[in-house]
Amino acid sequence: MAAAPLGPLLEPLRAAGIEGLALLPGGMRRPFGITGPLLGPDTWQGKVIRTHASLTGEAPVRALGATPVLRAARELAAGPPRGVDGMDLHPSAVAERNYPGWLTCNVPLRPRLLLVAANQESFCRLSSAHQAVLEEAARRATADTLLLPSPIQVDLPAVRRLDASPHDRTLLHEALKPVHDQIRSASTGEKTFAYIDRFLNPN
Repeated sequence: MAAAPLGPLLEPLRAAGIEGLALLPGGMRRPFGITGPLLGPDTWQGKVIRTHASLTGEAPVRALGATPVLRAARELAAGPPRGVDGMDLHPSAVAERNYPGWLTCNVPLRPRLLLVAANQESFCRLSSAHQAVLEEAARRATADTLLLPSPIQVDLPAVRRLDASPHDRTLLHEALKPVHDQIRSASTGEKTFAYIDRFLNPN
């Protein structure tokens, strides 16, 4: 099954002078607990969660009653960051960090999306042939269904894998609904969710 059309998602970038070429998955981010498991909303309350500098990264953390913080790559390379209770990581990143902790396998928070883009002015200065080469490469990169590794496919010797209960998953969904509704209210919101859904349900 072919990937969802990207044109509607990339078009708004033009207003910022960016020529969007492709959107690639970098792994589904899941709750990774450092000081304890992150399951239902009650286990997030009052916790400090390292996330990324984006509204879509910070908003879910706040909605679950936790405090989002940023940490530099240098700090993360030194080991589990002090004063941080958990992170939103995809399984491959958990393996790279080699931190001990708890990974909640059945709670997909959000995909890590990688934007391939060009400065719009620079792109327009390219010949039509060179533009076509870049556009064709982007098309091929997103032509097939993009499968992401599941938590059970990644070797995590220092990590305990957990599943949130159906009740906890329902509570998480209810807590995050305002964030989802806000995203859906944007002009490309529904198309964004449709694209993300393909990561969760590739078949």
